[in-house]
Amino acid sequence: MTSAEGGEDMLERLKERFRARCHDDLAILEQGPGNEQFGYCIHRLAGSAGTFGFDDISRSASEIDDRLRRNEVIVPQQLNELINRVRAIL
Repeated sequence: MTSAEGGEDMLERLKERFRARCHDDLAILEQGPGNEQFGYCIHRLAGSAGTFGFDDISRSASEIDDRLRRNEVIVPQQLNELINRVRAIL
């Protein structure tokens, strides 16, 4: 096995761990902003999803993360879009 193949295998394993974590994230997202872990979950998705090639999840989470930091109301349509995008990779 070459180092490139080993790196690809590692990335694939990390991507699978990310997907597994998304099962828990989905439950948090579905509970909405009232969940104490919501902000952390959104922030983590915004930062990590793009790393694994899920740019649409990263963008959606970033938009919500920005609204949270500005203490703005979360637009239900944005949250539903993010939830649907997370579901699509599970």
